[in-house]
Amino acid sequence: MSEHRPEHREVPDGHGLRVAIAVSRFNATVTSGLLDGARGALREAGVAEAEILVVHVPGALELPVVLTALARRRQHHALIALGAVIGGDTDHYEHVCREAMHGLSELARSGVRDGQGWSGPLALGNGLLTCRTAGQARERCAPDARNKGAEAARSALEVARLLSSLSAPDNAAPAQPRSPKQGAS
Repeated sequence: MSEHRPEHREVPDGHGLRVAIAVSRFNATVTSGLLDGARGALREAGVAEAEILVVHVPGALELPVVLTALARRRQHHALIALGAVIGGDTDHYEHVCREAMHGLSELARSGVRDGQGWSGPLALGNGLLTCRTAGQARERCAPDARNKGAEAARSALEVARLLSSLSAPDNAAPAQPRSPKQGAS
């Protein structure tokens, strides 16, 4: 078992925020634990269950693709990626890890372009595990303080609030994403 323990973090304020989670079906035993952790952290932060959208994708490589599509809709304050890539006997592991992480990092940094222009950086909680062994993955999806799904959810909420405060003019209310009634692009 790892000696690393996450620092105690305050629970971010999730009241009034809408969150989309893309979760991989591959390694479902692990990813279901990550999803449970993320949902628990979102509830603890005050995100209403009705404001959480969960989309299941085949595997880690599909996470950035689906999250990009969700970001283009501009209906969520924060996005969360949940998946697990576990090492095997070939170098496939390295390729999947690299490409999935690159896609998620690029999406978070650059945002998306749509009919409204560039979105700018996005609040994207990265809960994609890249573990050498199944045991390492099980440690990180356990229903305790080490759960990386919960950590990704808290990070996404914290960054959503931070980005909103940085983009709002002084004394202005933070910008809100479009509501589903305004239509998706």
